[in-house]
Amino acid sequence: MFPSHTPPPITWNIPEFAFLGRSNVGKSTLIKSLLHSLSGVRKIPGKTVPHVGKKPGKTTMVNYYGTWSSTVSDETVDNADYYMVDLPGYGFASTVDEGTRRGWDKRTRRYLTSRANPDWRTGGGGGMRNVFLLIDGRRGVGGKDREVMEWMEDNMLEYSIVVTKVDALGKLERIRAMNEAGREIVERNRGRFGWCRREVIGVSGKGGEGVEDIVKRMEVGWE
Repeated sequence: MFPSHTPPPITWNIPEFAFLGRSNVGKSTLIKSLLHSLSGVRKIPGKTVPHVGKKPGKTTMVNYYGTWSSTVSDETVDNADYYMVDLPGYGFASTVDEGTRRGWDKRTRRYLTSRANPDWRTGGGGGMRNVFLLIDGRRGVGGKDREVMEWMEDNMLEYSIVVTKVDALGKLERIRAMNEAGREIVERNRGRFGWCRREVIGVSGKGGEGVEDIVKRMEVGWE
């Protein structure tokens, strides 16, 4: 596993799984938990995990994390099993100015459109297999989140809704957050092609809940 900023050619047939959400949604904490949980992954010394900052808006570029089978002796960019992609957060980030935020959104959209590959449904080519869209369970689905969903649907990108920070919610709050996400999925798939996967994953990056569910989706896939 190593961080990189250069995407592999889609012709390499290597699946990619992106993580996207509002600033301060808990994305870096989740990715760090995923990297620690993956078995058979050798960590190269250096910046092998994302830094979890106290202020939002720390991710300012597209970061790649490659994973290899434990049987691979020579880890190269073209023989990875799959890539996890850490994308800059969208929406509010008090630590950056409006112009910088717009630049991040533009960069993220340009990246995702370049990796879109609807042929994944029939097993062809590499590129973006799924975008894990992170929703803060304490805040719920917002207007910016829906805007991103609509944009991904327009650009034929399959995505899953992941509710973060469920450990910070009470029992009733958790039920409300998961139900709200479930209703959003129903609405997203009403009368249109289903780019939004019919599942809600609740996660706690700090406690580890739901991390294995995401690993399973990346390593085994969807039925």
